[in-house]
Amino acid sequence: ELCKDPYTSRSNCDIKALKETYPKKYRLRVGDYRIIFFNEENIVNIIKLLKRERGYG
Repeated sequence: ELCKDPYTSRSNCDIKALKETYPKKYRLRVGDYRIIFFNEENIVNIIKLLKRERGYG
């Protein structure tokens, strides 16, 4: 589902564009985890997978 539309939040996850990043990166929030990713030619590239407390510290 994320590969089809990596920009729209869903009921079980929240997606937010990160400011001033190139290529444009996004933060996906699922429970206590944060996933930083970017989309390139319909391929979702995961950069980081963090527990919430590490993502904001």
